[in-house]
Amino acid sequence: MPLYFTGYGPYLDTLERIRASGPEVLGLGHLGALAGPAAREAVAAARDAAEALRERVLAHRGSDEDLAERLFVRVYRDELTCYSPSNIRMCVELLIRRSREAGPCDRPA
Repeated sequence: MPLYFTGYGPYLDTLERIRASGPEVLGLGHLGALAGPAAREAVAAARDAAEALRERVLAHRGSDEDLAERLFVRVYRDELTCYSPSNIRMCVELLIRRSREAGPCDRPA
């Protein structure tokens, strides 16, 4: 699940700075660390996931409540189940709002 809670554009900017630094080790919040090529691949995967989520949000034609429920069902598994369902539901709702707030200048080139 992408974590662009403060904004889509700033999240992508941060990922780009990390990518440009060529990380040899990447610490993952609450999940340990990745090293070598896996660290760099994780940064690319995070960007891909953020772009895919935003596109899914922008393409959705139903209610935000329906979308939030669909996303919750998709992501509430594995390590995210250590958080309460209500916490992850709030996170999904925030990601939907942040996806819609992003302006044209926040779109990747």
